Amino acid sequence: PVDCPNKSLGCQWAGERGDLDQHLNDGSEEGECQCVTVVCPYNCGHDFKRCELKEHKMTSCPNCPFTCEYCDYEATSDVTTEHWAVCEKYPMECPNACGGDTIERQHLEEHLDKECPLQVVECEYSYAGCEFQCQRQNMQDHANDKVKAHLLLVSTRVEELEGQIDFRGVVQDTIIQQQRETIDQQQKQIVAITSALTHIATVLDVKLLAPPVFVPPPDIVMTDFEK
Repeated sequence: PVDCPNKSLGCQWAGERGDLDQHLNDGSEEGECQCVTVVCPYNCGHDFKRCELKEHKMTSCPNCPFTCEYCDYEATSDVTTEHWAVCEKYPMECPNACGGDTIERQHLEEHLDKECPLQVVECEYSYAGCEFQCQRQNMQDHANDKVKAHLLLVSTRVEELEGQIDFRGVVQDTIIQQQRETIDQQQKQIVAITSALTHIATVLDVKLLAPPVFVPPPDIVMTDFEK
């Protein structure tokens, strides 16, 4: 029997010489001897002991193919961290630590806006002037305690809106009246200009149709023929 040539590297194999090539299986990722040096199949430029190659491919090879387990995005493993930072389906913990299940990144904002019991929210009557804020889970208590106050705020807000509507109506009527007056003035100007143009045209026609009258200078004596 012969020892494995990699005995100094830690391989304890010993066997028939005819079985040595099969034991070593040089150049292949697969083989019995885990101390054989193999080259990374993804061409990253590094070589390792066969027993180290699997760990390298899984954790450190920048050229190893990567498929996101959450959204099936495909790339190389050097972008793993960058992708997970933006992956829409990456599982996220609620920033309020509300204790619920993990949430896909694409649904996290919706969770905070509509569901999370620990999210601080405004009173539903904030549009009427209520400035109270608290966690969503406590907001119903506020609503129950402030029914009369909310009714007063809403009533006041309605009156303000009605006043704004009335004011806008007055402003609109004023603008319409001003536009009507402007149109009347423009129509009068058009009539005046049309009348002036008609008069000028009439005068020009008369001058063009009247025969010219020749008046000789006083020092010129006209012949009988010219007369």
